Amino acid sequence: MAIQTRVRAHIRWMIRRDLPQVIAIEAIGGENKWSEEEFLARLRVREHVSMVCVDPQDTVLAYVIYEPHKHHLHISNFTVNPKYRRRLVGHHLVHNLKSKLSEHQRTALHVRVRERNLAAQLFLRKMGFQCLEIVKGWFCGGEEDEDAYHFVYNVSSC
Repeated sequence: MAIQTRVRAHIRWMIRRDLPQVIAIEAIGGENKWSEEEFLARLRVREHVSMVCVDPQDTVLAYVIYEPHKHHLHISNFTVNPKYRRRLVGHHLVHNLKSKLSEHQRTALHVRVRERNLAAQLFLRKMGFQCLEIVKGWFCGGEEDEDAYHFVYNVSSC
């Protein structure tokens, strides 16, 4: 079992000047490979919330983009720089998202991950998520469509 060492970091709103670092992380560690235009589109609208986890030198270690809905938060994109995986950066971001939930309003986190992304599936299970369904052909593009595993974390299951 790998030893996890904590990195000093904090979470803040993503801003436009973070995009070069975010895009670089997406290029080496992301599964969906969003373009700069896709990130900019999320930054421009209220329907999406974009956060980064940064170290004391303001280096982006990870990011999350999510959509707040009436009863849940839907994670659209979540990536940790591969250099900082297994150093509790992802845990920090997920705990931040969990802190936005309550028993009376938003009660769940939803995320869909690629069928072949075993590392993400194991991470989500470790963080208390459960796989509720397999969504056929959710990820389109490339040579063939890929199924998604729909994971949910519920406040009531804590």
